[in-house]
Amino acid sequence: MIIAFSDNVFTVRAVFCAEFLFLLYIYTKTEKTINILMEKITPALEKIVIIEDDIAIKMLLSTVLEYNFEVHSFENGLEALAYLQAGNMPVIIISDLNTPELNGYDLLVQLKDSSFFSAIPVLILSGEESSETRIKCLEAGADDYLLKPFNPRELEARISVILKRYGKSPITKQY
Repeated sequence: MIIAFSDNVFTVRAVFCAEFLFLLYIYTKTEKTINILMEKITPALEKIVIIEDDIAIKMLLSTVLEYNFEVHSFENGLEALAYLQAGNMPVIIISDLNTPELNGYDLLVQLKDSSFFSAIPVLILSGEESSETRIKCLEAGADDYLLKPFNPRELEARISVILKRYGKSPITKQY
């Protein structure tokens, strides 16, 4: 009788294990299928490039924009240019003017002179208030110029207007 009990326990365990493994298999397959479907349903975020050497402002920009974009931030224009030359095409570039190595204005001029990068919209974000500097940037091809300190909602509104102008989707989610 003890042997029969052991056999029954073994049989119950074997059946339970088989059912468990089958359910685990179904769950795993279902989970993979759900993940694949979610990837197809959920659109990939557009890339945005931020060029800012001030850590606090860079963090603020990333926090505000990460809901709508895949954010790539750089401390200077040289790093951003290398990123672009590696084949990465952002939907928009936000650049500070006063960054080390390659400043925002020189990057803007290089981008707008390039046949490959000239179509990327550029928003200049700077603390430089002079009208001459703003005009110089706009004449060089900047799509907009926003003064620091800035209101994050105004930044989003300006980005949306620029993207609409280029026939792209505007910002939809607010932080």
